[in-house]
Amino acid sequence: MKKSIRVRLFLYTIGLVMSILALLFIMNSFYFEKYYIGLKKSQLSGTATEIESMLESNYSSDEIYSRFEEIEGETGIKIALFSPEMDNLYSSFTRGRMSGSPWNIVNTQIIEMLQDKDVIFGEYEHPMTGTAFLTYAKKLEGGNVALLQIPMAAVQESISANQTFHIYAAILTLLIGLVGALLFSKGFVRPILDIAEIAKRVEKLDFSKKYEGGRQDEIGHLGKSINSMSGRLEGVISSLNIANEQLKTEIEKEKRIDIMRKDFIAAVSHELKTPVALIQGYSEGLRDNIADESRKTFYCDVIEDEARRMGALVNELLELSRLESGSMKLQLLDFSMKELVNAVAAKYSLAAEERGIALDIQKTGAETSVYADREKIERAIVNYLDNAFKNVDTGGEISVRLIQSEASVRLEVENSGSRIPEKELELIWHQFYKLDKSRSRSLGGSGLGLSIVKEIVSLHNGNCGAYNTENGVVFWLEIPDVHRITNT
Repeated sequence: MKKSIRVRLFLYTIGLVMSILALLFIMNSFYFEKYYIGLKKSQLSGTATEIESMLESNYSSDEIYSRFEEIEGETGIKIALFSPEMDNLYSSFTRGRMSGSPWNIVNTQIIEMLQDKDVIFGEYEHPMTGTAFLTYAKKLEGGNVALLQIPMAAVQESISANQTFHIYAAILTLLIGLVGALLFSKGFVRPILDIAEIAKRVEKLDFSKKYEGGRQDEIGHLGKSINSMSGRLEGVISSLNIANEQLKTEIEKEKRIDIMRKDFIAAVSHELKTPVALIQGYSEGLRDNIADESRKTFYCDVIEDEARRMGALVNELLELSRLESGSMKLQLLDFSMKELVNAVAAKYSLAAEERGIALDIQKTGAETSVYADREKIERAIVNYLDNAFKNVDTGGEISVRLIQSEASVRLEVENSGSRIPEKELELIWHQFYKLDKSRSRSLGGSGLGLSIVKEIVSLHNGNCGAYNTENGVVFWLEIPDVHRITNT
């Protein structure tokens, strides 16, 4: 017959109490005596150390012997002190006895054993009375010998008293355990009623009430199961609503992707339409031989220029595609960001002089090496400078600022001129996005430069952006502590 939870709890509690009491009884019966004698040995050793300290100090004999009597009164330890020549300097054993008494002879025998040892500890009997003493003898500094003894009767009396006390304490503990187990088992079944009430509410799809008990028995597991079932049912209902919202989001996302795909195709078609038309028109002119010799050279130059522009556009599209797909592996190495910036900026010095543009390079922070793909970082810097030269006015200013710290490397390229409308600061990073279509074509822009920068920085776990200033626009990128980047 299966026992109820209440009976099982009662039996388990009483069994545990009795097991603990049995363990305490065994330890007290077999190990307490050794433990107590060990404590007495420590007490005797401490007293010997105190005697040795007093002898080394400038205390008078009367003060020392007075302290001996205090120790005897406080601890019950019998003290005997001998000189290096075995003369009895002080003894609580020989008061009123002759120096040649049997007990004094035993003391002398113990002291003689110290010739081979520094400390003797053990149980010795009085030769006349048969009384046993716990004896501790130690050879002190200066050759004196301290002999300390405690009657074993006193030790056994303490041990016996302790054992008797533990027996009474065990009986009292057992009685308290019986009463406590009965009271505890009565309250143990109360959570079952709460669980039943919760089950009724769940049946009606009411998930507001939960089992709040912390028990680990059958009731506790049942309560947790009820909570789990209630939570799952509530979660299913909630997840259906969330799934509907996610479905709506996915539909909107697919619509945006479809729009972006159409915009991309339209943008590519638009970018290729003009050069294809120019190539077609001038090639037809050459074929029909409608131009004289001087114009033929011009026609060929236009065809070559537009073909080069189309090739550059295709290359940029391929590069952007590889960056976005994640198939491009970074060639990470240590290099100086300052040297790279100076090298790239030097290539633009002639163009800056021709247009009267002030090109300023600034650097702050301690110079550190950068662990990154040098070629990709150089491409990002070139794209920023290309963008700056395309948008700065003649006679304007371009500032390149390199800010280095232990945590990151930040590059800022600022060009004077017109600002970017705030609503378009995020749009300029999209493919083929141009603020000024006519100006971009005249300067050779494809609208992919900033998109490529964004992908390069993303591969290095960095950030990039742009913001307006009083004089123009700042484009920035920031690469974190790239020594932590793994080539994934």
